[in-house]
Formats: sequence, C-alpha cells, structure tokens
Amino acid sequence: MKTEIIKYLETDRSYRSGVSLIIKYSPKLGLKKQLNIHPESDYLKGCIIEELRELAMLKVSELNVILSKAVVIPSREIKPEPQVENDGQPLKADDEYLSRFPTPGPKKNDLKVSPPAPGKKNKKADPPVKK
Repeated sequence: MKTEIIKYLETDRSYRSGVSLIIKYSPKLGLKKQLNIHPESDYLKGCIIEELRELAMLKVSELNVILSKAVVIPSREIKPEPQVENDGQPLKADDEYLSRFPTPGPKKNDLKVSPPAPGKKNKKADPPVKK
C-alpha cells in the first residue's frame, strides 16, 4: 500500500487515480462518499493528498519533498513512421508533407457565373393581398 501511494504521488497525481486509491485503502466512509458525490475541486484534491499521506504514514516534510519534485512520466519508445513511396521513389520532405492534404479545387473567383437569360428580369414576388 505505501509503495503504491508513493508511486502515485511521484508519477501520476491525477484526480481519478487518487480517488481509486482512497476507495481501495481508506476506512473513512464519509470521505469516500464526498469523492463520489461532488465534482473534482482543489479542496477535494487536497483531501486526497492528505488522506494518502496519512495512509502511507509519511511525515509532512517527506510529502512536501515528494510534491516539490516534478511528476515523472515513464518514457515510451517512439518508432519512426514508415517512409511512403510514390511510384517506387521515396518522397521528398515537401512531397511527404503535401501528400497529407487533398488537392485544392477551383476557387470562388475562378468559377464563371453566366448572366440571366435575355428578356427575363429578376422579378420579385408580389406581397400577399389581404381581403
């Protein structure tokens, strides 16, 4: 329990993970009820940290040392994306970037609009006549 709480304080510190640890280890039913009823807040985050400190039997100074350090997120190995080829030739940097976007269509200014047919005027509808 103590190692799991210390690992949480050093690596995660998310609200949900803290709530799950409280529900798992804390004997305080009132705190569990408050965490289930109320939405996330700074006050409840502080209650979670304090309860976990008590459960792990950490001194306040030890907790302050842990909380003063940055959260350590375990690194993941990033694999390079495979190179896409175009007609058997490797893509150049610009071609690779541009290939992600569709080809542009005609612009509004390029579209030709024909004028109305001769002899026909744009006629507005007559307003309805009240009887």
